[in-house]
Amino acid sequence: MLCRSADSIFWMARYVERIENISRFLSITLQTTLDSESDDAEFWQPLVALAGDTRQFRSRFGRATEANVIEYLTFDNENSNSISELLRQARENARSLRETLSSEMWEQLNVVYLQVQETSLADILAAPEQFFSQLRLSSLAFNGIVAGTLSHGLGYHFARLGSMLERADQTLRLLDVRHRLLLPSIKNVETPIDDVQWAAVLGAASAYEMYRQRHHQITPDRVVDFLLFDPEFPRSARFCVSNALDAVKSISRLAKQDTVALPAFRRLSKAQSQMVTDGIDDLMLIGVSEYISSLETGLRSVTDDVFSAFMQQRAA
Repeated sequence: MLCRSADSIFWMARYVERIENISRFLSITLQTTLDSESDDAEFWQPLVALAGDTRQFRSRFGRATEANVIEYLTFDNENSNSISELLRQARENARSLRETLSSEMWEQLNVVYLQVQETSLADILAAPEQFFSQLRLSSLAFNGIVAGTLSHGLGYHFARLGSMLERADQTLRLLDVRHRLLLPSIKNVETPIDDVQWAAVLGAASAYEMYRQRHHQITPDRVVDFLLFDPEFPRSARFCVSNALDAVKSISRLAKQDTVALPAFRRLSKAQSQMVTDGIDDLMLIGVSEYISSLETGLRSVTDDVFSAFMQQRAA
């Protein structure tokens, strides 16, 4: 696969995964605000920190209200992580890959792009839950189409790697923001507000039902442990790292490169081994934010490693 094609399919998959995550974050926040009597900004401001740029948002919108945050994260062309901008970038990457993608992949992405382009802020505010739920399902459908219609060669594994790295990053960002911003005051700890917000964290990771199958009670340490270390839940950081490692192995095999010599392989192998042996007690000793920050830094480096090994090198 040519360098440019590998780069395009990698980022196309990451952008679609990010769209699905942002849509889910918005949907869960809408549900949570309906169930709470707390100040609106208490729920919407962390979402800006999670999915956007807090400084940019404040300079343009000021207060974090439902309408302002939805507009910023859905339509703002100056926000590179707005849904409309991510869809534009994903579609442009897909356009450059038309000859290597299945027709179903292009059609699904194009339909979602046009639907968002034809929707106004007023349309969304009239039925926000319906809009973001449909957008989330459309993104999930795209991932299913990729798995079911694209040959499982280099292109597929680059897409899989992009999705897994993005998904791991979003889960880590979700947990990090929860600890840094979601409860700025100690007064809310171990209160009904705290319970609602931790349930919202699970919902934001599509983890509520799977978590409750494992645990009857929602507690902060169990939620963090589940979203970081569970080996079976497909949005836990450990699961994503393991699958990203598998994708790198497949790419190196198909590209006829020495797997063990690849920095991305070594970095992901180290992260996987660490997450297999670590648990919530180790996490508490290190510190949640410090542990998550270390993982985030490592995953960002993996993206750089992949570019250097498979894309930049092939372009030379």
